[in-house]
Amino acid sequence: MSAPTYNADFTRAMDLLMKLEGGYADLAGDPGGATKCGITDLMWQSWRTSYGLSPKPLQAATEDDVWAFYWDMYWCPFHCQGVPWPLSAVYLQCAVNLDPGSAIKCLQIGVMARPVDGIFGPETQHRASVMPLNHAILQLLAAQSAFYAFHPERYESGLQDRVTAVYKWWRVLPRPPV
Repeated sequence: MSAPTYNADFTRAMDLLMKLEGGYADLAGDPGGATKCGITDLMWQSWRTSYGLSPKPLQAATEDDVWAFYWDMYWCPFHCQGVPWPLSAVYLQCAVNLDPGSAIKCLQIGVMARPVDGIFGPETQHRASVMPLNHAILQLLAAQSAFYAFHPERYESGLQDRVTAVYKWWRVLPRPPV
C-alpha cells in the first residue's frame, strides 16, 4: 500500500491529534487494551486486514502507519476534507473519540445543520462552509463535552480534559486579519 498524499489541513490536524493521543500505552485494567497514538489493537489489526496487509504488532506501528490509519479510518470517511480549517481538526479529534454518528451530530450542532441525524450530507457540508468558525468550534466542543457528561458509562472522565485541551489549542491559533 502506497502512502497517500496528505493535504495541509490533514497534516496540521494530525499535529494536534498526536499531541492529544500520545504514544504507546498498555495500562492494566484499560478495557480497550493497548493503544498507540489513540489506536486500539483491534482497530489496528482490522484496518490492516481490510487492506490485505499482514498482521503487525501495534507497538511496531510507524508514524507513516499511524497517519495512513487516521487518513483511511477517520479523515476520509468522516468527510473532514469538506470542513474548513481549523474546524476540520476539532471535528477529527471528536470523530476519533466518539462513535461515528455522535461525532457527526456534534458537528451538525456546531454548524447548526438540520436535521441533526448523524449523517454527513450536503446540508452539513454547506453549513460547515458558511458558519462562522468561532461559533462552530465552540458549539462542537460544547456538544462533545455534553455527550461525555450524558454518557459517563461509555466514556472515561479524562475525555473532558481532552475537550479542554482542544479548546486551549484553538484559542492560541493565529487568527486571520479582519
